[in-house]
Order: sequence, then C-alpha cells, then structure tokens
Amino acid sequence: MLPVDSTTDIRQLLYWIASVESKSSHPMAPALVAYAQLHGVEISQEVTDFEILSGEGVSALVDRHLIQIGNERLASRLGWHEDIDGVTLEKCNVEGSTVGWAGVDGKCLGVYSMADQHRPEAYEAMESLKKLGIKVVMLTGDNHSSALAVSNKVGSIEFHAQLLPEDKVRTLQELKSTGITSMIGDGINDAPALAAADVGIAMGVAGSAVAMETAHVALMTNDLRKLAAAVILGRKCRSKIQQNVCLSILTKAIIIALAATGYASLWAAVLGDVVTCIVVIFNSMLVLKKAQNGLCRKKSGTIGSVIGWFTCGDTSGTPYHENDCCGTKCTDNCEAPKRCCEDSLGLKEPLLTL
Repeated sequence: MLPVDSTTDIRQLLYWIASVESKSSHPMAPALVAYAQLHGVEISQEVTDFEILSGEGVSALVDRHLIQIGNERLASRLGWHEDIDGVTLEKCNVEGSTVGWAGVDGKCLGVYSMADQHRPEAYEAMESLKKLGIKVVMLTGDNHSSALAVSNKVGSIEFHAQLLPEDKVRTLQELKSTGITSMIGDGINDAPALAAADVGIAMGVAGSAVAMETAHVALMTNDLRKLAAAVILGRKCRSKIQQNVCLSILTKAIIIALAATGYASLWAAVLGDVVTCIVVIFNSMLVLKKAQNGLCRKKSGTIGSVIGWFTCGDTSGTPYHENDCCGTKCTDNCEAPKRCCEDSLGLKEPLLTL
C-alpha cells in the first residue's frame, strides 16, 4: 500500500480504507481490514451511507468524509490517474495482482495491490470437471494479468477478464448457445449471472446472501471438488428417473395388453401397480448404495484402543484412520492424507441444498 505523496499518512489511509471495507461483503474486504489491524489501526464506528458502486468498488461517509475505494474503472471515472506518478503505480502493478485505489473527498490518496490466493483444491476440481466432459470458463472482474495467473495455476482454463456484472450475463448468454450452462459464484456481482444461468450454484459458506437467494443450488461447503460430485449425483439421478419412467410405462402397457385379452383381472392390475412402485423405490435407492460404495466408511467398533478407524468400500476391510483416507475414494495404497467425506451413516456434511 503506497500513498500518493509524502504528505499522506499511511496509518490515516489505512484507517479510511479499513473503516469502509468493514461494511463490505467482498472477499477481499476482510484482508484489507486485517492488514490495517496488524498495523494497529482502529476502525471507525461512524461509517454511514455505505454504497456498492457496481463494477467499480465501494464508498461511504467516515467521520463525515466521503471515502471511495475501487478499481481501475473508478480511478478512470474520477480522473485519479492525474494524481499519481507512473513510478508509484508501477510498484503496485505486480504480475497476478489487482491494483486498488482509495480517495478522500474526491481526491486520490493512495493505491494498493492485492492478489487472490486460489483454493488448494481448485486444480483437482477443474481436472475432475474436465474428465466429466464439462467445459470450464472463468468470468472475473479482475484485470487480465490476475485472471491469467489464476488460470495458469488451475489448469489453463479459458477466462474472460475485466467484466462488469452485465458483462458476465452477456458472456453467459453466449456460452448458453453452445449448450446447458451452469454458473458458480459467491459475490454480489455474480448474482445476475447466477440468475441467468440454466443452473446457478452458490458457494454456501463464503457466498453472499444475494448470491444464495439468487442461485438454484447452494453448496454447503467451500470445497470446489464437490462440484464434480454434484454433477455425478445429478447424472445418476437423471438416469434413475429415465429407468423408472420406462419401467412404469412398460409394466402398465403389459397389464393393459393382458387385460384387453382377458388374461388379467382387476386385482392383477392393482398388484402389478404396487409391485412397480416398490421396484421403482428400490431402484432409486441404488443411488445411495453407489454413493457409499468405494468411499471412506466408518467401521463399527474399535481396533485396539483406537476409535474412529475407517474401511474402504465393502470388500477389503483394510483399516484406515480418518486422516489417512484419500479424497472420496479409498484404495489399499493411499498416499496423500485427506479427510474422509462419508461414514456408514452417509455424508458427514451436506453436499448441497436445492
């Protein structure tokens, strides 16, 4: 974080920024507040008229001073480029980072640089989606260099940078022309695109209230790998629905044919209908069995004095401790220790809510 000139107090600048960002729900806001607090800056309690500047940033009155914080669009609109020299701006313009601007009463006082830290499971999540035949595209309001840096870290996915909320909707509409499209987001700026997508998915833990209300599905965890799990579950459910519909139609057609030829009575038709319902129910329950088969499952009882060991699937019975299970599928040669995702009673945590 750099002031525009030597007359600007860095602690005062942090005071303005942290006070406004304390009212924001943007993912980067807590980082700015924490950075200010590390420097011993107290947040003002007199923050009023907080406003989100769509696609630009935020503004608020702090101690009766208008504080505006935002990105390149905000700086261009307010003419702040004239208030700062190129050397100072170049120091903040680090590859893979986003430059933020802060001003008081219409005058630019400082710039800062921030970079998103991609989720550790992001690369694995993107690869899982690609294996399912799903094209992954990143839509972001960050600059091109930041988007490129993130894209390279998560598997060189296609991206569109420097997008306003309406730009995300327009890009999504273009993608929808190629097939069914899902949008995953957690911020206020993602809400319009979540509503426009065929399936909007909000990150339930870190997502904003607006995104949660707008989306069709909310993941009850921040683990991006659950996206592939949700797709697999959805495809299995669709397959079972198709099987059940075909089975029901076939059964009723047979009963009608038998009744028309005099080989089936009323009671035979009733019995056939009941049996069909039971078969459909048990066929649907196979989805639950497949979801548990091959996943980390809790073993009944204890092994020695250790409680909470796990077995993999229903075959080997080889014990694994909770920290020794590999992702969602366990094998006899587990390598990377990861948290188990299921026990014998089903999911430890909800996967998603509709």
